[in-house]
Amino acid sequence: PARSAYARHGSEGAVANPMIQLLEALEDARRAKDPGADWLNLITVDSEGFPVARIMTIRDASPECFVVTATRESPKMRELEDNGRYEAHLFWPKVLGQVRMRGGYRIEDPPELARGWGARAYGGKIVDLYQVHCRPQSSVVASREVLLRELADLRQQFPADQAIEKPAEVVNLVLLPDFLELWIGDATDRMHDRRRYTRRGDDWLEEILVP
Repeated sequence: PARSAYARHGSEGAVANPMIQLLEALEDARRAKDPGADWLNLITVDSEGFPVARIMTIRDASPECFVVTATRESPKMRELEDNGRYEAHLFWPKVLGQVRMRGGYRIEDPPELARGWGARAYGGKIVDLYQVHCRPQSSVVASREVLLRELADLRQQFPADQAIEKPAEVVNLVLLPDFLELWIGDATDRMHDRRRYTRRGDDWLEEILVP
């Protein structure tokens, strides 16, 4: 992302919505074919207070939110239901940019999700179906052989040459940031540009941070 990606100042110390500039930076990373451009690291907090991180595919992004897809009974969804805490991290090594975000969330199951799920690769559909019909995501299985055998049985039940309906348990997890931290690296002298944005009502406030 370029330095122009930072939010522009408005009146009384408020700045324009930094999510708009974040989207521009995301598109810069995609144009640069950055390997991390379409990934998001979602960190939740488990029942013992430990952070739990996993890489997820960004399904959509707008000036309001970032969207990923999950199953309702996955650990991440249970952890969000239990305590509501998460942090999402974007990292673009090719263009030396990273972002942290926190905030609220909502769960959606819009018609376009079913259409997008229908266009997925067959193997991805089978994995989702396995998590719904056989074993929840991250649950323990006796062996790799058991896993492969159960997946093979599921492929017979849901063959690739037939239409497969999206399970109701597959939903969009919509992340609604009210806190952003943007970091733009400088490889020459390590004088990175680091800024924090916090939503206050309808306004966003900017703070400059020590690199």
